[in-house]
Amino acid sequence: MADFLGNNTIFNPNNSAYRRGHSTTTTMLAIRDDILRAMKRGEVTIAVLADFSKAFDTVAYQIVLSKLHRLGFSNTSLKWLISYLTDRKQYVQVDDRSSERVGVTFGVPQGSILGPVKFIRQ
Repeated sequence: MADFLGNNTIFNPNNSAYRRGHSTTTTMLAIRDDILRAMKRGEVTIAVLADFSKAFDTVAYQIVLSKLHRLGFSNTSLKWLISYLTDRKQYVQVDDRSSERVGVTFGVPQGSILGPVKFIRQ
């Protein structure tokens, strides 16, 4: 999925997260270069930094699937993603005690290889 998005220049070129060959270092260097260029042109520069707490928990996967469909992902790929994202359940376990299982209707699984890509495209 990341290769498809990258090869078809669908990723925002300013986004370095979860992309091969990109890092926080490359992002900071790009920001620094942009600021220096703006200063040389006499432009005012303002930086706004944001931390999206619980970002993976907020992804509406129905919206992501719709966008991926419009981007040209095959029906087979979309069906696989639907099966991966829907009908998920979660529970909390501490020692030998477990909570009741509840359905998950939002978010993408953290720690999965697809989670960051789906978050970036939202």
